[in-house]
Amino acid sequence: GVWAAGAADSLLRQPRRWPALVVLGIGLVGSLVGLLWAWSGDDAEFVHAIAELLAADSGHPEVRKAGGNTEAIAAGIGQAMADGELANNRAALLATALRGLVAGGVGLVGIVLLRGRLRWIVLIALTALELLHAGLGPMQTVPSARVSTAPTVIAGLLQATDSNGVRPRLSRLAAPNQGRITSWYPGNLPGYHGIEDAMGYNPLPAARFEEFFEAIEPDREGKVAVAFGGAGVGAFHDPASLTHPLCDLFGIRFVLTPEAVATGPQLLDRTPPDTGPFRLLERTTTLPRATFVRQIDILAEPADRLAELSRRERDVRARVILEHESATQPSSDPAPPATVEIVEHTDERVVIRVETEGDGYLRLADPYDAGWRATIDGQDTEVFAADHYLRAVYVGPGEHEVVFTYDAARVLWPRYSSVAALLLILLLAIGLPRKRP
Repeated sequence: GVWAAGAADSLLRQPRRWPALVVLGIGLVGSLVGLLWAWSGDDAEFVHAIAELLAADSGHPEVRKAGGNTEAIAAGIGQAMADGELANNRAALLATALRGLVAGGVGLVGIVLLRGRLRWIVLIALTALELLHAGLGPMQTVPSARVSTAPTVIAGLLQATDSNGVRPRLSRLAAPNQGRITSWYPGNLPGYHGIEDAMGYNPLPAARFEEFFEAIEPDREGKVAVAFGGAGVGAFHDPASLTHPLCDLFGIRFVLTPEAVATGPQLLDRTPPDTGPFRLLERTTTLPRATFVRQIDILAEPADRLAELSRRERDVRARVILEHESATQPSSDPAPPATVEIVEHTDERVVIRVETEGDGYLRLADPYDAGWRATIDGQDTEVFAADHYLRAVYVGPGEHEVVFTYDAARVLWPRYSSVAALLLILLLAIGLPRKRP
């Protein structure tokens, strides 16, 4: 903010104000285009335009169900909309575009016609009004502890780590008739508390995320589903889901619930005293985040993979499902268990040390995406989609260091554009000559 203010000050002090006018002009044109787009056409054309935008995301669950067909996507949007929802959305878009148009226009007039202190008063007032208008929508004030402090009931999770040094994952179990929003500990909020959360809005890839959890708890007619149909994954609603092998595979070790669930050797009660109606349960059968597997099944069709994964009898500890016929089949010669150690685990980089006497696949129970790359001892290697949603690499006998890194365009380009914008601001702030008094 300080650098941006300095850059704006430098721009406005120039004898020629064309840089500032160009910046505002770009904003004006963008706002005008957005305004015309939201204003033109009837409701059907507006829905069709949204469907075209959605169709560009091939990983969206609803896009996959519709086969990428824009008309089918538009029909699905029409069926899912609540009364008045379309009008509200269009009104919000129109207000945003109109706000940008008015703000840019007044700013442009202020720069051209006004001078001295009056110009700054107008621009500051305009900025304050725009921020106020923008903040009246989704913004709300909550106590800081609501975001910065984790609930007392999950103290046992915060103190726990897996044998591989990675914090275990958390899930929820809600009543069968409870809706999507689990307000008692909403999805994504645990991430602020350093918790690995199995519930939340769609990460990458969106469709595989929901399909993986639907293999644990299928969508049953008349009951709330665990997957939100393009919006993410919520709580389980069937206690039987807590014993599914895919929960072991994905590393769901703790479950938060207000429900009365029977405990036993495989499901322990870790609820601290005096924490209200909620209980923290610990599953004792979860697998480490990284495992070494020597038996593979090649299933190219998604339906076949998901049907196999949904089977409770499947031995996920010893077998992994791959999708490519080109995947190397490990040797059938017997070998002692491999040693797997996670050395580093961050959002975009994972380092794993493997020691094995037989070849096989190192499986990491983190989401697969085409943007992931991997090296073994510094040499590039192929990253396979494992068990439909996870990732794996083929590893030969010996001691190896496997490094996963994420470099998809959707991660790199925001960084590049941010750096370019920062450099431009710095140049404008300190590089342009100033007009002497």
